[in-house]
Amino acid sequence: MKKYQRAMEIWELLTSAARNHKIYTYGEVAGILNGNLKATDIGELLDPIMKLCQKEDYPHLTDLVVCKEKKIPRNKLKIACNEIDSMRKKVFEYD
Repeated sequence: MKKYQRAMEIWELLTSAARNHKIYTYGEVAGILNGNLKATDIGELLDPIMKLCQKEDYPHLTDLVVCKEKKIPRNKLKIACNEIDSMRKKVFEYD
């Protein structure tokens, strides 16, 4: 399966997660996609989703995918936890 097809699968998973106020780890996303993926593969697949969210000024769905250890998105490691909570709240509240 191609990168953008996988990204569409993740998009569907994350829009559902947003509606249900759910957060996934990279490993959980890899397991749900069920195709020989590792947690380390997911970051690359999130890239098209992040770009679309930025282009369309959507809240970043990718903020709902976090590192298992720190419970924050890999691309946000230098951001304070209260800022991450605020960003995640925007995703959950977006209609």
